[in-house]
Amino acid sequence: MNVFDVQLLVDEVPEGIVDEIIDIFEGTTGHDHTGSAFVNGFIEAPTFLDAVESLSRWLEERGCVAQRVDLDLATRGDIARRLGATRQAAANWAAGRRGAGFPAPFNPVSGGVWLWGDVVAWAIEHGRLPHETPRPPQAEAVTLANSFLLRQSVG
Repeated sequence: MNVFDVQLLVDEVPEGIVDEIIDIFEGTTGHDHTGSAFVNGFIEAPTFLDAVESLSRWLEERGCVAQRVDLDLATRGDIARRLGATRQAAANWAAGRRGAGFPAPFNPVSGGVWLWGDVVAWAIEHGRLPHETPRPPQAEAVTLANSFLLRQSVG
């Protein structure tokens, strides 16, 4: 079983469930810089999709509707800081000069932003993070999870 770091954008977080989220999922709730409400938690499951399904159903039972997976995007500077490396090292990885197999940017805007889950998978594979690191979602898993959540909202 893997532990997944799941962050979902939700319609709103009922006040009565905040303590449960903290206790059950070692989670947090809040609002991002756009004012959108989110729920974050660590979920043990076979796959990221299973983790999203589990958390979204738990939330729905308590009157909180999950809208989509919140993307954790990182710039080269963010990658360097999060992995404890220099900015130059992150720039070299991104340019393909070092660290073979570094993921492609999720979006090329402003020199590139990477999906943090793709970077974590690469960092674990290359010994830069321990294997036990909670795994944020990679691009394919985000697409599957958002498809599931969309079907739930229209179904």
